[in-house]
Amino acid sequence: MGGGGGGSSHYHRYQQRVLDALREEFIRIRRDTRYDKALMPGLFVVLVEIMQICTAMEQPAALEPILRNVDERYLDICPNSIRVKTQYFWARHRLFQSRLPDAEHRLDDALKYCPDGHINAKQRILNLLIPCKVRKGILPSRELLERNQLAARWAPLLKAMRQGNLAEYERCRTEALSFDDEAGSGRQILPFFLDGMLVWCVYRNLLERTMTIYGSNQVPVAVVTAALRVSENDEDGHVCDTYAEGIVGRLLLYGYCKGYISYELKTLVLATRNAFPKPPWEQLREL
Repeated sequence: MGGGGGGSSHYHRYQQRVLDALREEFIRIRRDTRYDKALMPGLFVVLVEIMQICTAMEQPAALEPILRNVDERYLDICPNSIRVKTQYFWARHRLFQSRLPDAEHRLDDALKYCPDGHINAKQRILNLLIPCKVRKGILPSRELLERNQLAARWAPLLKAMRQGNLAEYERCRTEALSFDDEAGSGRQILPFFLDGMLVWCVYRNLLERTMTIYGSNQVPVAVVTAALRVSENDEDGHVCDTYAEGIVGRLLLYGYCKGYISYELKTLVLATRNAFPKPPWEQLREL
């Protein structure tokens, strides 16, 4: 036990020394780029190494002073390989900060400039970009998943989301997290998305399907409760009208649907037009 801890400590010190050396190199190159912009690609190469080490050492705060001194306009003169790596690791950093729009923008850019033959790189990008899109109601096409060999990881999960099937979603979620990812995104970032946001997309779809099947915008809370019991495969009896009202209340609060709950009539009254105003749950044509 002691030897393992010592080895870990030595490795951490080694990483810190490398990080300190890279910071000095970053400062030197940045100073030189004032006179020679052709050195900019080298600056981004060093930046990528710094971002990787800071992520591995769980020191995201150490990145901010460095990132503030980077002029992103010069990514345009960098080779695509440098641009893709820079945007990917910068996006991962933004995800840990919960700055999702900026992360999505960077992942879009990374995917755009990633060569078609680099399947592993595209997989790492898409494993982060897909949750960013799904949270807005945009699902990837089956063709996109198959082309990038991601169907096994994502297709069952997305199918459960489309159907509003909470029990199947939970099963597929657990299975999806068992997939390893060379960049660590499957273990570090994917759970954050799945636990924090995507489950509400499942509830949203379930409620929309329930309203469609019931055939009215005025749905008794008891009907919503019954739908939740089936969807969650409720065996312990935790799903009740109060539970259903809580779920619907949060969906209304988050903006996944429009309407109100009439507690006097114990009825969910949804808007007659555009009751589910989030972007349509359509397949992605272009990511």
